Amino acid sequence: MRQRVVRVALTAALVAVVLLAVPLALAIRSSLYADQRDTLERSGPWPGPYA
Repeated sequence: MRQRVVRVALTAALVAVVLLAVPLALAIRSSLYADQRDTLERSGPWPGPYA
């Protein structure tokens, strides 16, 4: 009985971590890419190697 409770508790904890961590990681990733894109757009086009 105790092993079953421990297994259910671990499964619940794992599911909770996955449900919280995956969306958080995706939000952080999209935020970082948005910041980099904004920085590139502000700096203008690359002048090229012979400018």
